[in-house]
Amino acid sequence: MALKELRGATRGLIFKIFVALLIASFGAWGVQDIFKGSTSRGVAKVAGNWISTAEFQDRLHTAADRIGRQEGKPLNLEAVQAMRLPARVLDQMINERAMDVFAGRLGLATHDDTLSRMIREMPAFQGPDGRFDEQAYRGLLGQNRLTPATFEAEMRGDIVRSQFQTAVMQGATMPRGLLENLLAFRGEMREASYVILDPALAGDIPAPDQPTLEKLINANKDAYSTPELRSFVALAFRPADFASRVQIPDSDLMDQYKFNEANYKLPEQRVAREISFPSENDAREALRAIESRAKTFEEVGRSRGFSADSLAFKTQDRKDIPDPEVANAVYAAKAPGLIGPINGALAWTIAELKEIPPERLKAFDEVKDEIRKSLAKTRAEDLIYDTVNKFEDARAGGSTFEEIAQKLNIALLKYDGVDAAGRDRNGKPVLAGAEAKDLLKVAFQAEAGADSETQSLTEGGQFVVRLDNVTPPALRPFGEIEAQARAAYEASERVKRLQAKAAALIAAHAKDGLGAVAAELGVTAATLPSPLRRSGESDILSSALVDALFKAKPQTLVSGDAAQSGKMVIATVLKVDRPAGAELAQGVKQYSAQIDTAMSQDVAEAYVSAARAKLGAKINQQALDQAISSARL
Repeated sequence: MALKELRGATRGLIFKIFVALLIASFGAWGVQDIFKGSTSRGVAKVAGNWISTAEFQDRLHTAADRIGRQEGKPLNLEAVQAMRLPARVLDQMINERAMDVFAGRLGLATHDDTLSRMIREMPAFQGPDGRFDEQAYRGLLGQNRLTPATFEAEMRGDIVRSQFQTAVMQGATMPRGLLENLLAFRGEMREASYVILDPALAGDIPAPDQPTLEKLINANKDAYSTPELRSFVALAFRPADFASRVQIPDSDLMDQYKFNEANYKLPEQRVAREISFPSENDAREALRAIESRAKTFEEVGRSRGFSADSLAFKTQDRKDIPDPEVANAVYAAKAPGLIGPINGALAWTIAELKEIPPERLKAFDEVKDEIRKSLAKTRAEDLIYDTVNKFEDARAGGSTFEEIAQKLNIALLKYDGVDAAGRDRNGKPVLAGAEAKDLLKVAFQAEAGADSETQSLTEGGQFVVRLDNVTPPALRPFGEIEAQARAAYEASERVKRLQAKAAALIAAHAKDGLGAVAAELGVTAATLPSPLRRSGESDILSSALVDALFKAKPQTLVSGDAAQSGKMVIATVLKVDRPAGAELAQGVKQYSAQIDTAMSQDVAEAYVSAARAKLGAKINQQALDQAISSARL
């Protein structure tokens, strides 16, 4: 794994193809042909090629160390096993062996000159003059517990495997017809009309008697019980707390500013806004209306269902504009004004350009505080890593959380009787935010009287929990929950009646359509303000009803829940718009390379899977267990 980190600096073929494929295949295959005995020469064998215990332990140690540093805490054996890291590492090594065997049968090899050239071109091994530095090479390998011989042998294997993968991936493309159908399906939009059934149509719901309510309560006890409450103590290793212990001189800030100067360059931007349309004609009509001042840009956008926020001007980099064709058109404009119609990837678009802010370099004073905050966070994380190690030593020595918190100056948090949502016994919120979610998740997974392992905080840092007490849930007295149960019963009965009413209306007017339904109800059918998109959201219809409309034929009546709870809707599809012609061709142009790459990767994974299955992977479980238990983590 350290080898891969060193080569990561090259951003080359080996990292992009080989590492991506193998890491994606972690856990894809199970253990096959497990045998007993310890007379073998390693933990696993692929077609006579052994993976030695030493090789496996070294790779496991490197992987555990890397993950531990990323998470800011060292990993012990229990944590390594919990994340199935040994199995994942062994799977990766078996994949490598399988590819080595088949690459050898194909006669693939790496010439010494090729290996030397690739190593010398790695930026990680180059000095200030941009040339290969032998001292830097050996020093960096030493820091990662590698010798030049070991590194060069693994590098040679990686080059061969990359050649193998490249050969397998050649020529894997999606047929154009299939791609066109896929894009047309994903880009389909539907215009729909609807009527909402007034809840009053359900009529009066007879009051339920106590046995009926008790039956409802017993069928949904969780909704009528007090929640499980837990009392726990937590230690929080927060970057903000440790940052206050870090002193950063201005000279360090200036060094960082100069080193990362490229990051503080603001590219030329555009202050613009866009509206998309299902067809070129719609886009041209809208553009003419704006140019003639018959309508404003905002009025056109609102008629298309765009919110006020989406119609506001935004300062955008080229990458901030999702559609590359729209981005090209907006950035090609030399002065403010209207742009379009633009033949976007999956929609015609018009845009309005307000301003062109020029490229500039942020001054040091503009980013000084940002740099200080970043440096403080980085150095605070280093302090946290060291403090977590001290905490683990103290915990192993028998010290309590309270004693450790005082000794190491760590935030000690105590909570008495809180539920999984962070509320106290009276339902009052006492924990909120990302940190609260982290603490509660672990506290409600722990066993009473036990300490958790150190865990990562979502917003940075670490924490650990000690669960002191658990109060189980209990059904509340009937008098306290009667009103809640009665309201739930009435709501349920009302929904049943509305569903029955909708079914009856659809059956009666299946041929006459939505207009007849609306006439019987004494209302006017409304049209959605903007076309529906597949898997999209609607402020009026539930997601289930949107899905049903995309499965229905035009003019077919469909019923379902409204977006607003407790209401029913009957709707029908008026028109179906699918990308076609130039619009579809543009989509093919934009996505074909991306999809072909994904297909070639799938083919490569399937080939490696078949190669591994043909060769067979024999796992010496006893040797593997011993290697894991004795590994130096």
